[in-house]
Amino acid sequence: MPATALKVVFNSRPVFALDNGGEESKMYGDCSQDSFLRFEGTVDHTIDMIYTWDSDRLSKINKQELINWNAQADELVRSGVDV
Repeated sequence: MPATALKVVFNSRPVFALDNGGEESKMYGDCSQDSFLRFEGTVDHTIDMIYTWDSDRLSKINKQELINWNAQADELVRSGVDV
């Protein structure tokens, strides 16, 4: 049996023009059609919230906390502390 490649797809819903002037998104639509317009949406790689499991409860870390922790770690590295 041949190996199958697993791929992560972003913006996999192409948008097509309809005869009535409207638009339609189709998952895995054929983009070689003349009615193909664009891909739906954009890719957003930001992480505004991270959730962790702390032994007995779900915790969240917001973006500002991540920024603050990163700044503190940078300061420690600059001062010679091994983080």
